Amino acid sequence: MADKKKEKPTCVRCGHVGREDDKNCIKCGAPLINTCADEPGLVSKGCTYVNPPDAAFCAKCGHPTLFHKEGLVFPYQPSPKYPIEIKK
Repeated sequence: MADKKKEKPTCVRCGHVGREDDKNCIKCGAPLINTCADEPGLVSKGCTYVNPPDAAFCAKCGHPTLFHKEGLVFPYQPSPKYPIEIKK
């Protein structure tokens, strides 16, 4: 059985390739893993789901991701060229 090696994270801000266990970029300080930004509180357990680097919102719970919170990715904005039609 082959060992599955962890993929080295690449910083979405500066492009630096970190080590397998790095949580933040050593060049610019940006987070390297796009986790859900929903933190545990009195009412919720929080969400620790790891999302793809381009996700602005958590695929599991819908809360903003850490990359979105840090301004590294932005939510979808409809293009004026292709507006979204709202059906009534």
